[in-house]
Amino acid sequence: SVVSRHSSFVYKNANKRIEEIGVELGVRYVLEGSVRRSGETLRITAQLVDARSGEHVWAQRFDRPVQDAFSVQDDVTQKIVAALAVSLTPLEAARIGHEGTASLEAHDSLLRGLQRFWIYTETANREAQALFERAVKQDSEYAAAHAWLARSLAFDYAMSWTDSTIETLEQARRYAQTAVELDGLLPFAHAVRCWAELWAKNGPAAIEAGRRAIALDSNNTDARLFLSLSLSASGQGEDGLRQIEAGIALNPHPSAFYLWARGTSLQLLGRHQEALADFKAGIRLRAAFLPNRSEEHTSELQSLRHL
Repeated sequence: SVVSRHSSFVYKNANKRIEEIGVELGVRYVLEGSVRRSGETLRITAQLVDARSGEHVWAQRFDRPVQDAFSVQDDVTQKIVAALAVSLTPLEAARIGHEGTASLEAHDSLLRGLQRFWIYTETANREAQALFERAVKQDSEYAAAHAWLARSLAFDYAMSWTDSTIETLEQARRYAQTAVELDGLLPFAHAVRCWAELWAKNGPAAIEAGRRAIALDSNNTDARLFLSLSLSASGQGEDGLRQIEAGIALNPHPSAFYLWARGTSLQLLGRHQEALADFKAGIRLRAAFLPNRSEEHTSELQSLRHL
């Protein structure tokens, strides 16, 4: 199992020993390093550390031209796989070296969009959309760019932000479907399709897409998040709770979104005090994420119940 990006980034610039981080995340190994750019040259350092002993399993420095960024990423992946003697599934092996774009410009736009998206505000989300749209224009076959544009549009719709309409949701569905068509092996594309179809009240399609995403990548925490909400909205609270708890196990520093999803499952199961505790914890984490603030959680769930 691999802990999610969200939880691992909590430790960026943290003054903690690797052994402490390993215990808090519940992991055996920690990968750390840095990426620096100077003109058209990248310097990437990476070291894989055994979190139990603190000993280095593998370490290397890469000095490469910027245009070789994707090949360095694959090189690092292969070396970690070899160092840990990991047995990859055929699908996992097939995805190494499959970046989805050859355009560094499109990938850079995507990364800049992600930086804005994670702020979770209306203004930042609109800025993220503009960057994802740029990535799509820079490479129209970049499935990840289509998927992230779909997610930001679906988020816009779900939050009922200014100018968000049913057309916003339909755009999200179209971009999610395009992402799946461009790259059927991209787990995130199926995960976002799950999310978009949930808001379109297409329950069976949402659940099918969520299960496909997890089949492709059992470590995909967002897929478990979206599938959990889809199951809960379909009245399958027990399965919804299992999915979000599996997601939180892989994301031990969950965002407010995850706490809302677990609270929703718990509320459906009649475990109201536990649900309320999750909603309140979500508010403390990020007050800008409004669903946790609603006093009408039951009616919100009912609005999605007729999937």
